[in-house]
Amino acid sequence: MAGMLIDRSTILDELKKEIIAFEKTHGISLEPILKSIKINQIVQSDIDRFQKILSEVNQDFFVNLSIAHSNLSAHERRLAALIKLGWASNQIASLEHTSSSTIRTRKSRLKRKLGVDNLERYLASF
Repeated sequence: MAGMLIDRSTILDELKKEIIAFEKTHGISLEPILKSIKINQIVQSDIDRFQKILSEVNQDFFVNLSIAHSNLSAHERRLAALIKLGWASNQIASLEHTSSSTIRTRKSRLKRKLGVDNLERYLASF
């Protein structure tokens, strides 16, 4: 069964090849789709790099956070980890390819969901 598993990057690379071949055969530009695939690969690379850095910094963080708050989504746990590492909203926004305003909103929602007054101090306790 393990041999049947193909990583996401391989699938996206194969899809790009098929799209390029389709473009050549039919004379149609599918550049927006190719751009979307490239962005997806960059984001996945950022996520992989982030998870490696975090696991080196604090291996128990995700476990402890999940035990205390099993209702958090993967995106909320990731945001919590970045906050714990001391990243500013603009740094997180850059990593996630979004605006600082969006990150501030997500922080506010996370704070409310966790039921805390000081998100940074609370997350530092993990």
